Amino acid sequence: MKALGIMSSLLIASACAQAQFEGDARLEKAVSVRAEAETVRVVLKRLSEDIGVRLAASGALEDDLIVLLAKDRPAREILTIIAEHFDWTWKKEDDGYRLYQTVSSRREEQWQLETLIVRPYLEAQKRARERLEEAGKAEREQVEKEIEWLEEAYAEQRRGRNVITQGSEIDRLRRKITELRALLDPWTRCADTFLLSLGPSRFLELDRRQRLVFALRPTPSQYALPIRQSELAELIVAAVAYREDRIRQIEESSGRTPTGVRRFSAADVANVRITVSFPNLYSRPSADFDIRVEMFDADGVRLTASRGFDLEPYRRPRYGWDLLEEAPKREKNRLDDTPATVELRVLLDRQDQYGNLRVILEARAAFLKGTSDRDPLTGYGTLLTAIAEGGDTAIIADVYDYHSLASGGIRVEKTTVGDLLDTVCGAMRADWRLDGGWVKVRTREWPLYRYATVPRRLLLGTRDLYLKQVGITLDQAAAVAAGVNDYQADSPVLVGILGWIWVVGGAVKLPTLRLWDAIGVTGRGLLSEGGRLEYRRLTPQAKARFGEVVYLSNTLIYAAGDIITDDPDEIADLAWARAAWGTGALEAKGDQEITQLLPSGPLPDSTVELYQVDRLALFLKPESDRFKFYNFQNFAGSSTREGWRERMYSQQCKPAVFGKHMFTFRPGPGVVRGVVLRSAIGDPNVPFGPFSALAEGLRQKIARYEEEFRGGRRGGPPPGMEMAP
Repeated sequence: MKALGIMSSLLIASACAQAQFEGDARLEKAVSVRAEAETVRVVLKRLSEDIGVRLAASGALEDDLIVLLAKDRPAREILTIIAEHFDWTWKKEDDGYRLYQTVSSRREEQWQLETLIVRPYLEAQKRARERLEEAGKAEREQVEKEIEWLEEAYAEQRRGRNVITQGSEIDRLRRKITELRALLDPWTRCADTFLLSLGPSRFLELDRRQRLVFALRPTPSQYALPIRQSELAELIVAAVAYREDRIRQIEESSGRTPTGVRRFSAADVANVRITVSFPNLYSRPSADFDIRVEMFDADGVRLTASRGFDLEPYRRPRYGWDLLEEAPKREKNRLDDTPATVELRVLLDRQDQYGNLRVILEARAAFLKGTSDRDPLTGYGTLLTAIAEGGDTAIIADVYDYHSLASGGIRVEKTTVGDLLDTVCGAMRADWRLDGGWVKVRTREWPLYRYATVPRRLLLGTRDLYLKQVGITLDQAAAVAAGVNDYQADSPVLVGILGWIWVVGGAVKLPTLRLWDAIGVTGRGLLSEGGRLEYRRLTPQAKARFGEVVYLSNTLIYAAGDIITDDPDEIADLAWARAAWGTGALEAKGDQEITQLLPSGPLPDSTVELYQVDRLALFLKPESDRFKFYNFQNFAGSSTREGWRERMYSQQCKPAVFGKHMFTFRPGPGVVRGVVLRSAIGDPNVPFGPFSALAEGLRQKIARYEEEFRGGRRGGPPPGMEMAP
């Protein structure tokens, strides 16, 4: 029924467009247009100049990308096709026309977006239901014997010499053991039961907030546990019995009672808390999420806790069709019998060593290197328009940032135009059809792909700024973070521009950058000079960002930097972090859950401080598509790999300043949260040159790091700085 509704809206939009254009002879003019992934704004401007009619698009529609090829077609037809394809509408405006999105179209797109966001969580629910059903049928002794046999096979594989060739078998055995253990584990049963109690609205909130806390006795910052009381009581009894059984097994095998273990019964459990969160925030649309179950007594003392469960939702592929999905079906047409031209075959034969089409890679590389202002997705436009020309047809298609990764999924086997469209559109996760002389290519998950595509003016401005400076400052990174949503922040094109500087930081990176942007010039100046910024004096927007940082962050000493050498700078950073953030979280003293410690969020007298240091680093001039940034740790680590040292030292390079910005949040009495952001900036006045031209002190420091690596100091704190267990 939903599909019929969408089709009806498209037909209505087409009829409305035709009606709007009635009687305007100017639109009968035949025009030709070719757009290889250009913005709607640019395409409409060109068409406007060709036909002498003012054309414009409203708001964000201007920034949408379009692939378009039409030769000697009436302008009316081209404009109608554009509106139909995107489910937009034309309206008469003075002496021209404006393209806009109706309220009903926006609502439909929002509904589809939320459906796509929720789908991976519903797949996780489906697997949870299957696990519970299987656990109910499983015979304990038989499962335990199978686990024992698999563990022996796993150990045998681990003893093998060629770990690389055995990796897939080792992974298979590990997954199978985990699956079987879950059938016997009451903690897994509890997590699955909890997962099944959540609805789509909760999943949307989890996707937005990245972390939710539920409890039998919730604080104002927590949600009531949705599991039925009777079901929860059974789970508590099972979990306590399972724990007692494990203790008895230890006693029988060791001959002694474990020390420091508190014995308790199900009656002692007064509160149950379940936290669901993203342990890894990258690749956001397909991120794993974790469920952790904890039990407490009447005084709030933790009695026991699960190990946590990494639940992997159905992974939404970035390119190609997943095995769980139904492959797209279409009606056969004349393009299935139209052979590809020689020119088209040459274009498709240009592949790199990994099978990626060079026409796609070169467009992306040219954009990232600044040798072209054409969109990084132009390669797809070039390919699609070439295929359409080979089939003597017009084409319209939408392209998005996630398509940047699809080039590896294009494998050309057959050479008719229809086969080529199947291959390219399959990699793009798009459907195509031939309709009235037009090939219409529409991305199947376009609402999500559109939502995750960075606005083009922001993308181009960020690239130009990064190339001009060779790097980005904290202020500039914060402005970018404030200008994108969480999905856009994960755009492979944006990550391609900002690289390592943008990726490192975990769950708290974006809210901290957005807080830095929200506090304004005065607040940033105060913190940079060593002052404290009070929560009560922040704007409502900055307060919201402050709360997000506190809610998502934990105090971890290693946030200060992975100490891999005896470098005094790194030791100083670690010593500062230990003094400023304390070791309470590392020593796990008491309950560190922020929604328990601060049930209503940060207190009015909360503060944030900043300690920042600058270190010397390097930028390497790009060999392919972007600058490579190295602080000395990863420079030294990479240079010890076979073949890397020679390549790195033969590249042109320039000194850079690596900024480490270490924030201390104090949201309440005794509560400290530490967050580290990084930046890197080169001197635009210093040209790239050979490694030998670097200052002697800089070269000596790199040499010392390399020596430390070759001496075996590849990780862990220096002597005397070991962390608490």
